[in-house]
Amino acid sequence: MNTVLIATESTAFGNLLSRRLEIETDISVAGIAYDAKELMATCQDTQPDVLLLNLEHGGKLIRNVKHLSPSTQVVVIVQDSTAHNAREAMRAGAQDILCAGELF
Repeated sequence: MNTVLIATESTAFGNLLSRRLEIETDISVAGIAYDAKELMATCQDTQPDVLLLNLEHGGKLIRNVKHLSPSTQVVVIVQDSTAHNAREAMRAGAQDILCAGELF
């Protein structure tokens, strides 16, 4: 079973994404973090397989997550998939970029 941690500033988006993921039989949602401090603490405690990241300052957070949990795969969720957002996230260590509109 793959564990997924969701990091977002939006309670509604976090809950919607969590409910969608819980439908899958091979995914367990480790939690939802609503800010950077909560993300770091939850990531350290749960060591998730995947982090779905939808927070400001993504580049710095990705580097911090990879330091705490090197095996965690980071997927960044952006509102628009501009080249700048994608380059910044990938340079910081993200494995993939998803546009929020493509998730549902």
